[in-house]
Amino acid sequence: MDSQMNERADDHIRLNSVEYDGLINSMPPFTLASFSAVLHFGHAYLLDSGENSGSWIVSWMIGGMIPAGQGDILRDGMPYTLEQRRKDAWCVRYSQAFRSIFARNPSVQQQVRYGLRRFNTSDLKSEQEVMEYFELTPQRFARPLTKMSHEAWRASCAIGIVNNKRIFCFPYLDPTHIESTFMNWFPRLIGNLKKYNALIILPTIETPITKTLVDKVIRL
Repeated sequence: MDSQMNERADDHIRLNSVEYDGLINSMPPFTLASFSAVLHFGHAYLLDSGENSGSWIVSWMIGGMIPAGQGDILRDGMPYTLEQRRKDAWCVRYSQAFRSIFARNPSVQQQVRYGLRRFNTSDLKSEQEVMEYFELTPQRFARPLTKMSHEAWRASCAIGIVNNKRIFCFPYLDPTHIESTFMNWFPRLIGNLKKYNALIILPTIETPITKTLVDKVIRL
């Protein structure tokens, strides 16, 4: 399947000496030392560090969940603001396409339908095509992400694609869990996102198996 996106070949995000030191929600304080990297669209990156060692903070910064405490985040050489990142990025399993008093925990189907009607520029034009492309089962398609298990990862990415998100930021994933549970479908998911010129951020630990999922490993 060919993407209909017209992203420039040089489209990239640059992080210049970004840092973070503070509280996130009710979690203990976390610290990210000075970190720099260049991330290109159409590529998947593994951020190699332990669970509490900063890789997920970088993912959440790019995804617009938290601001950069110090340093710069640029897109194609221009400042890439928190508001812009929130518009462009998708924090997998944590982002919602919409919220309202009528659907505070909307189903996957509702969020996909919302994107197809309002934002979609992909060549996925129907709910059935979305389900087939992301390997979603009809009975789970009607559930909220919070009521799904492993299929929620694919469902969340499906929602992001039809809502025109092109940066997919994963939370920290235990490499053992990836290898034991995800590997029968995770490579296809990454490939399906890359076909839409997406930039994929995967915080985990590099192993011989996890590094096969990405184009480049970046060590923190």
